[in-house]
Amino acid sequence: MKKVFIIGFNRTATKAFSEMFKKGGYVSFHYACHDRKGNVAVLAQKMKANLESYYNLLHDIDHANVYSDMFWHRENEWIDGIKLYDKFNQEYPDSYFILNTREMDGWLESKKNHKKGAYLKRSMEYHNLDEQGMLDWFKRDREKTESDIRTYFQNYSKFIEFDVENDPIVNLIDFLKPDFFLKEKHWVRV
Repeated sequence: MKKVFIIGFNRTATKAFSEMFKKGGYVSFHYACHDRKGNVAVLAQKMKANLESYYNLLHDIDHANVYSDMFWHRENEWIDGIKLYDKFNQEYPDSYFILNTREMDGWLESKKNHKKGAYLKRSMEYHNLDEQGMLDWFKRDREKTESDIRTYFQNYSKFIEFDVENDPIVNLIDFLKPDFFLKEKHWVRV
């Protein structure tokens, strides 16, 4: 089964991508899913457990076409599943990778306000930072991760960087053909 890994940070339209694929008839796991046994699994936690058990990252959750919002950020645990992009590429060759981005200041404001500020608060607690320190950390982490991703996929034909605020969705739709057939009308920012 062909796969798409949406490897941009949360708060960059990950849910909108997932919904577009679902409306196109594809199985898309966003943040959580039901594993093959019917248990609810948070993607990032399941991937970490699989990695620690020497399984493929998608063991028991490999029945989807699309994976997005692969994060688990709590006061006591921090998992960034998108940073496993090289392992996804090794384990699932010929997959598509979408680096979804947006303007930094708007993204930081969205992170700050997510879950009415609860997300920022638990992030600050985990990293032992004040608000400005946490926002600075988010910025540095995103800049480094996106730079590393661009370098890794530099000559990979199934990688695209997509600015969710400026790029026309038809660019992404055309990029995914002939393996995925999506409709422009299904792209709705959530």
